[in-house]
Amino acid sequence: MGFRWPPLPPAGGAHPASMLPKLPIPVVRMPPLRVPSWPPPAPTPPHLAPPPPTPSTPATSPPTPPSPHRPRPRPPPGPPPPREQYCRYCS
Repeated sequence: MGFRWPPLPPAGGAHPASMLPKLPIPVVRMPPLRVPSWPPPAPTPPHLAPPPPTPSTPATSPPTPPSPHRPRPRPPPGPPPPREQYCRYCS
């Protein structure tokens, strides 16, 4: 069976969407926005402020635990040994 159009609205011209019940739209009232007080609050008095960090004491990091992997051997000091030169196709 082929495609069939849905039935036409009644002859009075009432649109199907206009036959739906009208639902009341709730009004949501937003609370008033808080405006920051002006002038801004005064800074903390120096006797209540936390002490500034002292730059004379260096920050010590905790010692790193030994690695479970085998350390890579370091190359001997001095210039690296000369490498044999190959062309870019033979390398």
